[in-house]
Amino acid sequence: MLYWISVPIIVIFLLKSSVYAFDPEQLKPKPEDIERAQQLEQRLEKPEYIEKAKQYEHLKERADTDKVQAIVQPQADKPADKQIVKTNSQTGKQRYIFYLFSKSIPNITVESVFIQSKKLSINFYGVLRGVDKQRAVLEKIKGVKGFEDITVKINPLIFKAVGAEMVPAIVYAYCPHPAMFRSADCDYKYVVYGDISLIGALEVIGRHDSEAQRLYEELNNAF
Repeated sequence: MLYWISVPIIVIFLLKSSVYAFDPEQLKPKPEDIERAQQLEQRLEKPEYIEKAKQYEHLKERADTDKVQAIVQPQADKPADKQIVKTNSQTGKQRYIFYLFSKSIPNITVESVFIQSKKLSINFYGVLRGVDKQRAVLEKIKGVKGFEDITVKINPLIFKAVGAEMVPAIVYAYCPHPAMFRSADCDYKYVVYGDISLIGALEVIGRHDSEAQRLYEELNNAF
């Protein structure tokens, strides 16, 4: 398990010599703005919002976006060929990326990962632990942009296999061909926890795996 210290970035904007005039009265909030702010404050004080905030803080404390966990000790890297969908010659398995998420993850976060996955020739699945009685998670998926051509599996066994206690998480693994896919037959290599983009996860994993590094470069060049 590796950790990196994140250094805050300070951005300074330098403006060319210019003169700007403004009326201070225009900066005063209007009555309707004050009312909206008061309503928002009352909403945020509700117990359910406070609980969500605590859960988010708990996630941020435990899920460093620059933390990668090796599930099994990876073998020594071998020279990568030019084929993106890499097959492990020893096991006949292909590379997969699993995106573990739930209905609590913001749509914009899920959309970012789904959209980036389409720029890679790799087996990619979104994975849910289960479906609630109200099937709200299925309705949520329908509202995610780019969902149409993404395979989303309901597979609690993948969560169990990597010991995932939180979401979102990005899992890098070797599994049988999609036509013969069984999660129990997968070799799970790495998992990255936290609200991180797919390219960010591949960058972190790529520091320890040459094939993941090549995927990172492929995705980086696609933008």
